[in-house]
Amino acid sequence: MVYGHFHTGFIKEKDGIICVNSGSISLPKDNTKNSYLIIENEKILLKDVEGNLIDSLTLEV
Repeated sequence: MVYGHFHTGFIKEKDGIICVNSGSISLPKDNTKNSYLIIENEKILLKDVEGNLIDSLTLEV
């Protein structure tokens, strides 16, 4: 599940369900970094605006 309403970036997995939120480039909340997601091939990457990796997940295909 991918969504972006909460303005907090995260990648979480529970009971085989992966939930990701891109965070916010301009208005992050809850002391999280300004962030965005890249979903490419089997990888989900959460990065800050400088391009630093905050979190990642490799999907099993």
